[in-house]
Amino acid sequence: MANRKVGTYHFHRNHRGWGVWQVESVSEDGSSISNKVESCATAEQAYRRVYELNGWGQPKRIPEWIAKKK
Repeated sequence: MANRKVGTYHFHRNHRGWGVWQVESVSEDGSSISNKVESCATAEQAYRRVYELNGWGQPKRIPEWIAKKK
């Protein structure tokens, strides 16, 4: 799992769709607790939303593995 920082956003699958979570705490071993803040219909929508929420602007390109996910 990636090194997560409190307050940042990440995405992953949630039931039939995709979700965006915000990291609330990170333990010494690197595990984190996050709260779901948004649901998205596609991986691409979630990816773009994470960029926006983290203040990174819009992604210059969408990775192929994300573009293929529904």
